[in-house]
Amino acid sequence: MDHQEDLLGDHEIFLQVQLYFLNLILPLCNNIGWTLINQTTDWRRALLQPEVLSTVCYYGYRECIDAARSIYRRWYLNPARNPIPMSLRSTVYCMVVREGSHGEFEFLWNRLKHELVPSETVNLLDGLACTKDRSRIVWVLNQHLNNESVIREQDMPRSISNVARSRNSNQITWIWMQDNWSQLFSKWGKTVRQLNDFKIFADSITDKGTVYRQFQLSLDKINASIVWNIEPIEIIGEISVIETIYNEDRDLYTIIFNRIISVNTQIMLTFNYLGQLNNDIDGLFLSSYVRSSNQVRRYFVASQMGPISARRALPCFDEPIFKATFSLTVEHEPQYRAWSNMPVENQTNLSSGLILTRFKKSIPMSSYLLALIVADFDCLTRHDTGLYRNVTMSVCAQPERKDDLYYALDIATKRIHDFEEQYQINYPLSKCDHIAVPNFDIPAMKNFGCILYSETRLLYNNQTSTSLNQQQAALIITHELSHQWFGNLVTPSWWKDFWLNKAFAEWMAYIATNKIHPDWNLYEQYIAQQWLLIMQDDAISFSHPISMQITQDKQIISIFDLIIYSKGSSLVRMMLHIMSENTFNRGISKYLRNHLYSTVEKLIFGKY
Repeated sequence: MDHQEDLLGDHEIFLQVQLYFLNLILPLCNNIGWTLINQTTDWRRALLQPEVLSTVCYYGYRECIDAARSIYRRWYLNPARNPIPMSLRSTVYCMVVREGSHGEFEFLWNRLKHELVPSETVNLLDGLACTKDRSRIVWVLNQHLNNESVIREQDMPRSISNVARSRNSNQITWIWMQDNWSQLFSKWGKTVRQLNDFKIFADSITDKGTVYRQFQLSLDKINASIVWNIEPIEIIGEISVIETIYNEDRDLYTIIFNRIISVNTQIMLTFNYLGQLNNDIDGLFLSSYVRSSNQVRRYFVASQMGPISARRALPCFDEPIFKATFSLTVEHEPQYRAWSNMPVENQTNLSSGLILTRFKKSIPMSSYLLALIVADFDCLTRHDTGLYRNVTMSVCAQPERKDDLYYALDIATKRIHDFEEQYQINYPLSKCDHIAVPNFDIPAMKNFGCILYSETRLLYNNQTSTSLNQQQAALIITHELSHQWFGNLVTPSWWKDFWLNKAFAEWMAYIATNKIHPDWNLYEQYIAQQWLLIMQDDAISFSHPISMQITQDKQIISIFDLIIYSKGSSLVRMMLHIMSENTFNRGISKYLRNHLYSTVEKLIFGKY
């Protein structure tokens, strides 16, 4: 329906079309109602309820709006006695802001300023984005430019998109973006991934007007900030370096020797380099969170190497075809703990009072899978989760959120066992950590043995989370665990073939989660959430194939979209149904077994 509304938004029959859609969905709304649905007995209705009610209220159905306002008033007068169900909060907040007064808007904004639960933060942002008042629309948008904004950086893209989603504010948002282009770019265009996003967005704007100079200046600053401070290279042997060249356009550091090196000659280069610990979510970064128990700000270091940010953490070849082993050593304060891909080998107390943590040498892996995090997080752990041997499974988060990790631990321990059984290949490491990272701006990153998540995708609390939150947590944990074999253990040699990684993991997430929660009817959900959605998106004129030639850095980011995930997984689903599940699983197992710890071309997959 959204697609049809976009097409007919300025047409004279738009209101009649909305009325037609309302009449289609109204019987379902009357059947579902506002009473909280028990998700353990009727999962599909529990998931449908907020979507149906939001749509009916959006179409201006007075009974729906009045019901939302009534629920809000009871909660406002006595929050403890009349709590709004978590699954309905976004809907209720939206209707109150959309139809209510400035006072109600201010009340919810003040709650946002003090909210520490990530899922409730998202609910409040979704609701505040519904305002129809022009001055409040611009005010909300301007909060994204404020350096002291209460809107978390990882929530900003979603928040701006939600404001722009309404027909009342779409054009206002576009004008605001044009007027504030230089500030937007300066604020978010400071990382490699964000730089690529803005380049793609900028290419779509034919008239940047007076901001074009700022655009070019920002590019120069960004390119300058990602150059390594590398000291002279240590030379051991008869070979010497006569020149080094850095190509900013292609991020290439060229070393020219004094003589030709024969093929298959082994060369060891030793770099002394100084990397920047930035506050953007790329490479190795510094971030913080506020502990709810004492309001003290705590700092942590984490990594995000994918897809091409390993070069921001250390000099390396970060193309996926080049697999390497990594040996990491970290010095940190005693109150902190360090995690990486491999288990800790040993720890030493230093005279400085710091602790030196040394990790075991890694298995061969692509550099985008390298992980490191140093934080004061707490963990839940199990030691007996593998099918073939004991695998230590840990789920970790800031201490106040430790109780929200039990569901994630349950899903992770079940799936590691089931994937080993399905692939007939043991998980190659002795441990797997799942860590909820505050302010992480992507849903998750599948690092080998050390998977990082945004907090909203790993944490689940049956008092403060919705049915959708629970389902998203189960699906994404399963998705990332599937990657430990399909993508990490065996890796496509180049970016154009990464659709197979993502597509396979996306489909396996539905298969594997369905085994744990058959009552969720995930196969039926897949048709609506993935297959039908991509049929619509793939029909537009500027859609792209799932396998694209990649020649520039900025193209790498752009390929990770619905085409890769939804269309790709639809193709994997089709292959499974053509071959039968047993034949499909045997082929997958053979494919993985024949290419362990190596990289492969896409076409090899067809041989199995």
